[in-house]
Amino acid sequence: MSTNPPASAPEVDALLDEIQAKLFEMLGQVGEYRELLQGAGTRPDRDTKIMLRALPGAKYHVASTYVDAQWKVIGAALSEIYPDDE
Repeated sequence: MSTNPPASAPEVDALLDEIQAKLFEMLGQVGEYRELLQGAGTRPDRDTKIMLRALPGAKYHVASTYVDAQWKVIGAALSEIYPDDE
């Protein structure tokens, strides 16, 4: 991720593509978690319990943090591209 905001609308559009791809990935993570939950049954083993409690949520949190940061970059870029006329 760049520290400088993009300077043009096409660059912002590319960032929007990245966000869309990440959200699609997150959707897949929800599906994987649902499958893990359904496969666990009523008495999952120790490793499955660890997976159910921690890993899927952590992966989703990392992805959502990335999306949030990208929205901030986009907001800064759009403010630069389309400044207030005041």
